[in-house]
Amino acid sequence: MIRHTLLTCLLFITLITPAYSRQVRPSPSATKPKPAPPSVTRAGNTRLRLAIGAYSAVLDLKNDIQGCVGKLYDSVSTMKVAGKAIPKIKVLDRVAKDNNYYVVVLTTATSNCSIQGQCGAADDLTLIWLKLDSHLKLEGKKAIAIEQCRAFLHLLEPELEYDGNTSIKLSQGKLKIKFADEMGFDESKHTLSELIYDRSIPENGFIVTTQKKNK
Repeated sequence: MIRHTLLTCLLFITLITPAYSRQVRPSPSATKPKPAPPSVTRAGNTRLRLAIGAYSAVLDLKNDIQGCVGKLYDSVSTMKVAGKAIPKIKVLDRVAKDNNYYVVVLTTATSNCSIQGQCGAADDLTLIWLKLDSHLKLEGKKAIAIEQCRAFLHLLEPELEYDGNTSIKLSQGKLKIKFADEMGFDESKHTLSELIYDRSIPENGFIVTTQKKNK
């Protein structure tokens, strides 16, 4: 009798265990963590420090930033140094995808190092796209000026602001910018450009389409 009862219990446990396991076992997709992008911080006047896990890197954007990144001077007062230009660098996006990392930043720098010269009170804006491998080695970079006073390059959408350009940001996973190139007196050569960045396909970087500007 006891033996029969034990066999019955073992059979019951054997029958319910697979079903129970199927209920509590999480799917592989549910347990796979989403890859994290690297942290991005300032590391100097024109440099960024990127870090993730045991890897870190410092990138200098000096040659990519439009505007003054050196000393400011007053050309009226016998070239007297008026201070140091410190560009603003704002991180717009960070993405990890397919063993690569992508970073998009917006820089804002004084247009002219001569504070009383042409466009001395204006700002130049540059969008920079970075592609890095899994060890944070730079694999690709693209910089596009969207506001450049002395080059008659003007931001149209969103409108230029003087409080940090907070309107330049991703919306529903995309960054959309419109700017006009009005260099020269020949209006037939003026152009209108639209820039689009999609964080779902960050490897494509900035997609820019340009056409002649309507009068």
